Amino acid sequence: MGKIEIVEPISRLEVILLTWADWMKRGGSVARGYPGKACGFAELGATSIEDMEDTGDVWLAQAVDAIIRGLPEEERSAIHHQYLDARYRGLVVFYAATLRRAKGMIQAGIERKGIW
Repeated sequence: MGKIEIVEPISRLEVILLTWADWMKRGGSVARGYPGKACGFAELGATSIEDMEDTGDVWLAQAVDAIIRGLPEEERSAIHHQYLDARYRGLVVFYAATLRRAKGMIQAGIERKGIW
């Protein structure tokens, strides 16, 4: 008989962090200088639901990125290690606790910004 895999439901915070990580891995950052496109009106039918979802994801990722950039260095390093495969700069024995603390700070920031 085969092994049964139990899948835990993913939390909203985890979905938000994975959205941020995907945006960061695709080169996402707050743009400097002039935008690549000007604001204006889309022609009828030119905007799809996928385009609107992508716009929402970028807005969410930018908001979460601002929160993460405001974290203390050790917590920011734990988040970058977990989601962006960056080098963790803290003590390895405290990594799990630091990651939990960082996620708590991010969740508080998300709630404060009204994203939650």
